[in-house]
Amino acid sequence: MNRQPDDADFSAVGTYVKIETRRPVHITSGFNLALFAFASLKGLLMFLMTSPMVASASFEGLVLSSLLDLFQVAATLLIAAAFLKAFWRRLISPLGSLRPITYNESVAILLMISVIFGG
Repeated sequence: MNRQPDDADFSAVGTYVKIETRRPVHITSGFNLALFAFASLKGLLMFLMTSPMVASASFEGLVLSSLLDLFQVAATLLIAAAFLKAFWRRLISPLGSLRPITYNESVAILLMISVIFGG
């Protein structure tokens, strides 16, 4: 094996240097679940601190409405992530030299937007 080294294989003194490459890090469902929990808790705390309905509503009513809101937001998030993924693959990737995104990445994008902009 007579391999010709390129310029990146040599340091300043001319010795062979091993070039390490890192494995790409992927966004996991666990990361998305933690991000969703953070966004949900942030929204719940904002509701409890700012809403005038908190003082007049019963605890059971608050818990029930919060759970219903949580499921509604989760369903909307999952559907919107599918639309974002399709949009990205059909429009954004062909326009630029960007790779297509995965479903987990589209969920993470939507969650980060909601955390950053509070929506």
